[in-house]
Amino acid sequence: MLVESALVITNPREDLAIMALYDEANKLLEYAKVRTIATLDDVKTATNDLSLIGKLRKAMEAKRKDYLLPFQEHVKEVNDTYKLLMAPVEMADEVTRSKVTNFSREQERIKAEQEKINALRMEAAQKEAALNNGEIKEAIVLVDVIQPAKKVIADLASSGMRDNWTYEIMSFKDLPDEYKMPNTSMLNATAKSVKDSRVIPGLRIYNEPTMVVRNR
Repeated sequence: MLVESALVITNPREDLAIMALYDEANKLLEYAKVRTIATLDDVKTATNDLSLIGKLRKAMEAKRKDYLLPFQEHVKEVNDTYKLLMAPVEMADEVTRSKVTNFSREQERIKAEQEKINALRMEAAQKEAALNNGEIKEAIVLVDVIQPAKKVIADLASSGMRDNWTYEIMSFKDLPDEYKMPNTSMLNATAKSVKDSRVIPGLRIYNEPTMVVRNR
């Protein structure tokens, strides 16, 4: 059941605690802009600042989540409720479309079969004529070929079948290279696990160190 609740919209800029964190962040930014790293002591100072930046990021992110949580919970509640309420609507649409689509496909199948029958009868007549100096003893009787409606106009709306091209991979190895996309998640995991202990054809695994700051 959807619970009625009032959400109070507040501006983070009016939160003194958040603005204090923001001011501290600007100070650290100014330090970063003028900083030079020439000695190990400079690295130590920068490491301390990176620790402060990390803590500041964590504090500001926590504040952001605090502000969003009531809205996220309300959005989830509304979405869950409407997913339930919309279920029969979506199902009715799906079932009706499926039945109309099946009818249209059957009409196309019948048309193809009728055209095939007529083609075979014409072929048989041509062969008979070839054997009898162009004479055909019996009239060619062709079946009436149905013409499926391209567009159906009803009182409230019109409908029709629209092309919707898609694909099915029949043989991955036969695909041109430009259609083979790398699995980046698997490649990243492989690089982290095998490091430089394994050579994989077509792949260069290399180390690109990044700085890590651990608070003491």
